[in-house]
Amino acid sequence: ASRLHCLLLAVGGRAGRRCLYLLTYIDTPWIADDLRDRPNQRLRMYHAFKKVLDEYDRPYVSLKGNKHARFKIAVMEIDQLLKKQRLK
Repeated sequence: ASRLHCLLLAVGGRAGRRCLYLLTYIDTPWIADDLRDRPNQRLRMYHAFKKVLDEYDRPYVSLKGNKHARFKIAVMEIDQLLKKQRLK
């Protein structure tokens, strides 16, 4: 498995299908930190992560827009997931 596959399995392996991945799009300015790398390959990396999530049939939502919009979408999606889990 590639490093990307291993990373995905390490992050989501325990929670399995109950988790929700928040996949951030590249429509915000680049800010370097200890976690982000490859500033010139952002779109390529986004598609690589998306491909692995699709291949492993993992639930995810793409977050786009400004910070407020992304936060609002993330909260809404997480709330929906929690409601579904409570109904089970």
